[in-house]
Amino acid sequence: MATQKKLLASRPQIALVKMSEQSVQQRITGALADEIGARPATSTAEARAAAVIAAQMRQVGLEVGVQTFSAAAAPTAGLGLLAAIGLLALGLGWWFPYPSVALIALLLLLAGRELHGPPVLAGLLRQRPSQNVIGTRAATRIPRARIVLLCHLDSPRMLSPRRASWLRVWLLTIPFGFSLSLIALGVAIFLPAWHSVLLIPAFFLLLSLLVVIRREWKADWTVGAVDAAAVGTAIALAADWPQREDVELWVVALGAGAAAGSGIQALLNTYPFPKAETWFVNLPWLGRGNLTIVAGEGLWRERKPDPQLTKMFHELQSASAPLIRSAYRGERLDSARLLAMGYHAVSVVGLKSDGTAAGFRQPDDETRLLSVPQMELALRVLRRVLDRFARSHSNEPQLP
Repeated sequence: MATQKKLLASRPQIALVKMSEQSVQQRITGALADEIGARPATSTAEARAAAVIAAQMRQVGLEVGVQTFSAAAAPTAGLGLLAAIGLLALGLGWWFPYPSVALIALLLLLAGRELHGPPVLAGLLRQRPSQNVIGTRAATRIPRARIVLLCHLDSPRMLSPRRASWLRVWLLTIPFGFSLSLIALGVAIFLPAWHSVLLIPAFFLLLSLLVVIRREWKADWTVGAVDAAAVGTAIALAADWPQREDVELWVVALGAGAAAGSGIQALLNTYPFPKAETWFVNLPWLGRGNLTIVAGEGLWRERKPDPQLTKMFHELQSASAPLIRSAYRGERLDSARLLAMGYHAVSVVGLKSDGTAAGFRQPDDETRLLSVPQMELALRVLRRVLDRFARSHSNEPQLP
């Protein structure tokens, strides 16, 4: 009888904790997407979002710091500049093909560097301040491991569903145009009568340049509801994370996420985490579609996620917490950059059945279309993984 009374008494407390986590998740999502709205990278709206997130992190008991850095205000402008120089190089190739080949080869390397991120040329053209908001819950002793939850402050530029499905192809058009230019120049060198073949890559680069110009000056930003849902989920997880003996938690809301990894690069420049004891869970967008572990990502070649983190997610899924695995090749996520550096990293996102992003970059990315069950599912799955991670990397007793 006494046990039954204890159980009955504990139910309101459990319900209160659940309501509290959900209110944190939904309150932050609404504050970012509905109250602030579109949050372009390096804008005043992004700075307002940083202030809101810093306050929310303090409310759940995190130690908060704000890291300021400079990021490209027009992230793809560097690619546009390279395309314009490529057009001039092709014109030069009509009379001086060998210098043109050398210049085009250099442009191809620079284009790859711009896509790899952060964009150097775009930053030289125009820079503005951005910020990372960093919340931490330190371990009581020297930490043996740390888990870092990554999410984004800013919202991305808008793409139609049809264009979003071709995003990776669009990002690679300018490097492809330079490759085509090298082939055309080779033909012009060995077959002088075929100089007109240079018009083919020239037209291709001109079209790519016009697309970049339109994107940087005409495209609108979304309100970033799915980005905001990921931020809310990360902070709700931190609210439920008790202080551990030797495992610390970081929640990082990255600024300038749309600027090809400027935020994550600034974070790592300031905090060069030990690779063996640092584990990243990237949450770029959540709240719509199927909750998915990204099983392969990257623009140039596919990178697999960290096998240990993936195994944890796989072992802890259940009928009440289903999770699918799928590749995502739409753009280069922060986890791909981390994997290339040798870190443990995995991305968890919401994808459609065709493997494209659900809501992310879409014109209908609004809070009214967010799925509360999907947000709750993400919270449940991630909490299980964080608890398993903490037990496996500490001296705390293992639960049965």
